[in-house]
Amino acid sequence: MRHALAIACTLALLHGLTAQAATDSCIANPDIEQEELDALAARARQGDLCSSLAVARYADSGERYMTARFYYLLAASQGDTSSDQRLLELYRQSENLVQQALYEKWLADAAERGLVEVQAELGRYLLAWKSSSQDRIGAMFWLETAAKRGHLEAQYLLSEQYRSDLVEESDLDAVGGDDLALHYARDDAKAAHWLCRAAAGGLPQAQYALAEAYSFGNIVPLDQDQNRLWLEKAAASGHPDAIAQLDDSADPWYVRAENWGTRQLIRAEASCPDSQH
Repeated sequence: MRHALAIACTLALLHGLTAQAATDSCIANPDIEQEELDALAARARQGDLCSSLAVARYADSGERYMTARFYYLLAASQGDTSSDQRLLELYRQSENLVQQALYEKWLADAAERGLVEVQAELGRYLLAWKSSSQDRIGAMFWLETAAKRGHLEAQYLLSEQYRSDLVEESDLDAVGGDDLALHYARDDAKAAHWLCRAAAGGLPQAQYALAEAYSFGNIVPLDQDQNRLWLEKAAASGHPDAIAQLDDSADPWYVRAENWGTRQLIRAEASCPDSQH
């Protein structure tokens, strides 16, 4: 199954590159008369890519977002990745998911077209809205796909799904025996690998989570020096809990002095344990 999905993604990406080349030849026209707009809409519904883009962008500029989504979906279905990107923005701005089945289909199609942000979004969506073990495996597949391409939040979310201390016993074991289920079974070494990748990439919540893991010895060896170093990185990245933990301004002077002295004894740099995953 994984090989089939990978081949499908590659073919979809190649198709998307061809379609994008056609999109680049479309001429923008912000001043469209109503009669011309009706003609464009009719051609769009017949499969004309440039017409779909023209109507979508015209509606978008007028803040008629439901109409814009409809025509962006038409353009995206023909491989226009700029429409996929704008659709992701529009759906994120929406207060609720209108036509959820249509949204799910677009997410799946756009993920297969290779847009890394959508691949990560599909993983998040499946985790948030679906509850079966198969859906969780599907979420991990798309998170892993995006994580391998350097998407930091996907790396962090994937790490959480691998952690044995965060995943319920029934979440992944219910479909045991399947190759995919075995690949995505709970694995603290994989959890540490992806958490470290996200933390090293500068994601504040990953840096803070790694500091916590070092503090308690979860998924990484217990190491209070590394806990302090990653807390400092998370605080420097703006993580509020890390900032609060390091703030000793309200402590007596001798406590602050002890904290300063302890920090001076740390000669290491923030790092991750070696991982083969």
